[in-house]
Amino acid sequence: MRILKKIGVLLLTVHILFTGTTILLAEGEGWQFPGTNVGTPYVQYPLAGVMNIIHSVMTDTFNPWTHFRSDTWAVAVSINYFDVETVIVMPDEGTDYDQTGKGDGFTGGSVSLRYNYALSDDWMIFGIYTGVFMKGKVIYNSPTQLSGGGYSPPDDRYVFDGPSQAHVGILGLGYDFFNGPEWSFPIFVGGSILKYRSDLTISPLPGETGNPYMEMEADGISYGIYVSLAISRTLFSFLKITPYITIHQLLNTPEGTVTVTGDNPSGPNADFYIGNSATGEIGEEGYLGAGLNITYLGAGPLSYSISVSGIINSHTNFYNDAFHESLEMKSYSFSITYDTNFSE
Repeated sequence: MRILKKIGVLLLTVHILFTGTTILLAEGEGWQFPGTNVGTPYVQYPLAGVMNIIHSVMTDTFNPWTHFRSDTWAVAVSINYFDVETVIVMPDEGTDYDQTGKGDGFTGGSVSLRYNYALSDDWMIFGIYTGVFMKGKVIYNSPTQLSGGGYSPPDDRYVFDGPSQAHVGILGLGYDFFNGPEWSFPIFVGGSILKYRSDLTISPLPGETGNPYMEMEADGISYGIYVSLAISRTLFSFLKITPYITIHQLLNTPEGTVTVTGDNPSGPNADFYIGNSATGEIGEEGYLGAGLNITYLGAGPLSYSISVSGIINSHTNFYNDAFHESLEMKSYSFSITYDTNFSE
């Protein structure tokens, strides 16, 4: 009867996850300068790429707790380093080309702290803090409309330069559907707070006449719901393999503001006057991720994990093509866990 009850809860959870959870994608609304017909929707794309990086790192360092027992606890520390080659690729509607943001010395890292406590053999509570930091340049290119009609191939047009950071807190509950010595099948559900900040300068490259010098600031808080589902298998008493998925549903879309700071000497536009600003959405409201951890279980309470999914994706990019607008980055994550479940 206990197994049947768990199977029922599992089927209900899967139904809610994949039919009741909607991954909402933002359309980048806003970015219209007041009093003009001029909009700058392209400015959102590098910051949308930054949000993708943040969520890719959050997935790589998630490190789900599995195989827990009642009244045990675990503390995990995860570190990550990444080097970004392509921040974002967006189709340019109406042309045969893409708009692309390429990284130039664009690197960063993160640290993640996690605390877990098992209320029973089935239920647990967890709290996670993740800090992500990055800096470098993004060279943005896009096609140019020709006077005679049509579009030219994309050229490098703008440079985005400056630091970005995010601080994410998640607090929630976990439930293990099949918790045994070999298999573990937990789900984690929690509320999240995302504090983000980016300070970027936007400079036109020589020959670019479309837009002036600008500064972009994104500084705000988004609230959300975080869900993860994992399957874990221990092998040979010292190895654990854990694939998992993550869903981060934001309840309010992050926003940014761009302000004109200087004229473009190559071709100033009268509609762009210094001090004029526009505000709009950046990124998306929903993020879907997938991870794979391999853990070495030591003789005592310490265990060591690497994010295999991050390493594989660094060389194949199939995952980020599907989930993060063709983000290309080399990402390496390592975790150490102290687990009292294995201290006896």
